[in-house]
Amino acid sequence: FLEQLGETKRIVELRADLRESDLDFNRRLSFLEFCLFRYKKKVSDFLRRDPPAEDCAPGSMSPAAMKAQEALQAVRSEINRIENLKADLESKAAGSGVKAMQAKNELQQLLTKDNTELNRALLTAEAALRKAGGGGDIPPGSMWWMNRELTEMKKYRPQKRQ
Repeated sequence: FLEQLGETKRIVELRADLRESDLDFNRRLSFLEFCLFRYKKKVSDFLRRDPPAEDCAPGSMSPAAMKAQEALQAVRSEINRIENLKADLESKAAGSGVKAMQAKNELQQLLTKDNTELNRALLTAEAALRKAGGGGDIPPGSMWWMNRELTEMKKYRPQKRQ
């Protein structure tokens, strides 16, 4: 099979490469493991949320798709900012004393505050994705992935208070 692709290897080299690519050590190569082996990628590359830079290079996507990508990045950065602040305050609130009580208070304020910036960024990203939806210069799967990421970000948005 590899000979037809022009990747002929000695059996010792092939066994070493396949042993490296067998992620669950069951001495069998799944399709995912084969794809990682074939394209010389690591599992961390596969599991990364952000698309690689070569997938969203300036020449590979239309301007509308690039704007949608930038809008998604803005939402991602806003969520990361909130999560980092939340984690920081939770670690400070774990202790006791005045600073811990202050951190608990700030954490409650963070959790109950108005998320206008996040909502604005989500709406902007959704509009940019709708606008980029008709473009033909989008790499395969990118539009689906951006829509999927947007739906996951919408789930992060706090629900209305009752």
